[in-house]
Amino acid sequence: MKKSVIAIILCTTLILTTFAACGKKYLTITDEDGFTHFLLTDSNGNTVVNADGNIAVVNTDKHGKIVTEKGGEIYTEGITFPEAVLVSGENIYETADFQWKLPEEWIIGKLLFTKKDSDTTVQISNFGTDLEWSKAVYEAQENINNLTDEQREAMQPAQADFSISGVAQTAKFTMILPSSDESIEDSKYMQNYYLNIKGNLYQITVLCNLSEKDQNNFDNMFAFFIVK
Repeated sequence: MKKSVIAIILCTTLILTTFAACGKKYLTITDEDGFTHFLLTDSNGNTVVNADGNIAVVNTDKHGKIVTEKGGEIYTEGITFPEAVLVSGENIYETADFQWKLPEEWIIGKLLFTKKDSDTTVQISNFGTDLEWSKAVYEAQENINNLTDEQREAMQPAQADFSISGVAQTAKFTMILPSSDESIEDSKYMQNYYLNIKGNLYQITVLCNLSEKDQNNFDNMFAFFIVK
């Protein structure tokens, strides 16, 4: 079954433009190898993802002419879903596993989000199946267990409850990163989220100034996090 996804800018250098062919306007993407593809769209103009999770494109011959099947139906094929899709104007970050709409105060990028008028950042790491969930969480717990009493007092590490609808497993770790002189102004506060989505491990790291810690509830960022 095909499902629709709005894609305005594709990361990993996939660029969307508009092109008119056979009396119809098509969105086109240019991949990393310089090849241009016509995107298949639904009745609302949204791009289409096929059952394999790949973006559906209109097939063309070597001259760039659209290929049709018998009866005039357009022949389509799929190209691999890119690492991420940024939806312009909607503040949506999308991967093959999830769609994440962030509040307006965030500026989204391929792997790094920044908060407007702030030093706060969000970094996304996709380990796929290369790193097992249990190993990642165990290592995070061991890093805390191996701290000295003095480090614990300064860093105040903690593991907190956290859940997202549709995500099989979640974990959250918080920690203060003291400056060399332990001043609040130069110290940082970090939250690490671990998400197991369909066997793929994502680590989402939030970093902000310690002085801004109590001004933010970073869990609220996931209010519109939708697993596909």
